[in-house]
Formats: sequence, structure tokens, C-alpha cells
Amino acid sequence: MRYLAGMILVVVPLSAILLPGCEIARYPFYVETRQLNVAFVIDRSGSMGSGINSRMENAKSAAVVLVEGLSSRDVLAVVTFDNSARVDVEARRVTSARRAEVIAAIDKITAGGGTTVSAGLRAGYAELSRNRSPGFWNILILLCDGDVDPASEPLVREAYARGVRTSTIGLAVGPGQMADLDRLAELGRGVSLPVSDDDEVSEVIRQAIDDLLSP
Repeated sequence: MRYLAGMILVVVPLSAILLPGCEIARYPFYVETRQLNVAFVIDRSGSMGSGINSRMENAKSAAVVLVEGLSSRDVLAVVTFDNSARVDVEARRVTSARRAEVIAAIDKITAGGGTTVSAGLRAGYAELSRNRSPGFWNILILLCDGDVDPASEPLVREAYARGVRTSTIGLAVGPGQMADLDRLAELGRGVSLPVSDDDEVSEVIRQAIDDLLSP
């Protein structure tokens, strides 16, 4: 994975997409001293496609992996966007009783429409603000396959000033699009990860979990 520190490109473990610079406990999405307050913001534009091997299904699988990795003390929101944003899973604790409900909501997500990244960011940050406190790590993960609109950068800057880190995953995007996602991650003090159409996002995350759990 790529972490942008000034103009230097550094390779870091995939786990750092949640907590760059922080020590990860034995479970990859759990921090010993703080709870997680996470917003997963997913592009659902038409280019994400449909069907078993589509980018949309990969994104949904990745979201399920994230749900399964969080503890019942952590908070998760799932936001999707095309030309506008929608909150598919409101920011609440991922209790064992609620886990199946969250996964069912993710399964219903379908692709269609254009791409307005700033709409997704705005809704994701709003969900995070419902639980933002000194006791949480506040993290937004943006996953998309399209262009970043100009309104996105100010939102990321403002969010970081409020204690929210932003990381990005680019699905089969071109160099220019990936550079824009890199820039958002740099502004949000997060990490930036490119994924090709040949990769399954969920499998990349699962492998990272396996690596972290290995002695």
C-alpha cells in the first residue's frame, strides 16, 4: 500500500488504511486504547457495474469483511454515492445482534448514475460526527472508480482539522484519477491504495488480516 508523506511514497501494510502510524493490536481492526468510528463511503455509479465479478460486488465484499473485522465496541456507517449520497447503514455500534442487519443492507446496494465524490464525503463525515469524541479513532474510507470533483479537497481538509483521517481505495482508475485519490489521502493524513480489476478487494483485505494475525 502507498502512504503519501509530503512528496515521499512509502510502502505500508494494508492495515494502516484504518490507523496509519498507530500500533495495531492482535486483531487488525481493533485498537487497544480507543474504539473505531468508521465511515465506509462506496461509489455506486454505473461504472461500478453489476454481477458476480463486478467492481460493485468487490466493494460490497470488502464492506462485509470490514463489518466482520470490527468489534462490538466499534461504530460503523456505510454511505454510497452516485450523483448524490445515501446513508445505507447509519453510524451505530456493530453489535453481534446488528451485524447481520448491516450485512443485509450492504447486500442491497446496486450501481447506477454518475460520480460525485464530494457528496459521498459530505454524508460520510456527517455520520462520523454523530459519534466523534476523544475516545474514538475517526476514520473515513473512500472507495471509488471515478473522477474526484473539486469540492472534495476542502471537505477532506476540514475533516482532518476536526480529527478525522481519510483513506482512499481506487478501483481500476487511471493515473490521473489515482493521483487525485492520493491527494485526498495526503490531505486527510490517510493512505491510498490502488486496486486493479484483476484483484478482488475483499481478498486483498482478507490476506492482510491473515498476515496481521500470523505470529
